[in-house]
Amino acid sequence: MRKQILDSEKIRRRVRLSNYHSTSKVSTFMVTKPMCMDEGWNRVGLKLAEIVSDAFKTTYVETVRIQVHANCRLRRIYFSSQEYKEDELPNAYRMHRTAVVREKPKRLPKKIPGPVDKKSTAVVDQTKT
Repeated sequence: MRKQILDSEKIRRRVRLSNYHSTSKVSTFMVTKPMCMDEGWNRVGLKLAEIVSDAFKTTYVETVRIQVHANCRLRRIYFSSQEYKEDELPNAYRMHRTAVVREKPKRLPKKIPGPVDKKSTAVVDQTKT
């Protein structure tokens, strides 16, 4: 997932999160941060002002663009000026913890026995016309 931000020097810079990096990397226009996820749904909070200040020594102004790759499943992206506890959020923004439910294997429909052609093992259709 990538975020393009605008800083106080009016330069567009990128913040990139990925689970295949193990260390942070900072270049002139981009910072790469590792992201570790647990199984199931996770809540990721980014303090963009702190990331920009630490990496580029400038001030965060705004987010210009967010790019989410196809293999990343998200429920919702939202911005706020502060971090809220789970019980302070509206229901639409809460993480609903659900038990992992295993689906039952789908069964094939039962075959209706019919007369069998002795020359082959195929079942003969019994429909009346």
